[in-house]
Amino acid sequence: MESEATLTFYRPTYCPTNNRRQFMRLRVSAPNDSDPELREIERDFDCSRYSSPPPRNIVRWLSTREAARLMRDALGRKRALSFDGGYNRKVKCNKRVSRIRVRCKMSWIFGDVSVAGKGTIWFTYEGGQTYWNYAYRVRKTNHYCQATGGGNCVETIVVR
Repeated sequence: MESEATLTFYRPTYCPTNNRRQFMRLRVSAPNDSDPELREIERDFDCSRYSSPPPRNIVRWLSTREAARLMRDALGRKRALSFDGGYNRKVKCNKRVSRIRVRCKMSWIFGDVSVAGKGTIWFTYEGGQTYWNYAYRVRKTNHYCQATGGGNCVETIVVR
């Protein structure tokens, strides 16, 4: 036979075993229960019954400073862009899309060629590990080619 009951948790206490506050006492009150032993029940608990919670997947925030560092690394991986050998290198990552994704603008010059574009850096999580990813689109313009009237002086490079 079913009856209604009221559960009351009280005596919150800090438990060092799991670094949380836990209720130490439970009272079950079922005044209409047919069994007199079940009408009023009190249970005490102690901290030793509570273990540490399993570790949660901690999602790291991607800072704009870290995004700029990672984008510089990503641009340096493609030798045809000559990012590492260029000058007037600018990588500005200040457009936050989410806590794990940041958009960047970048530009640099090497010789008669200028490069400018946009890209994105983001984190992914797999098997408890954090990985960083990137994608960008840049326009590579050969200014000498343009000045001498040549063709195909602008190239768009997409990396995904």
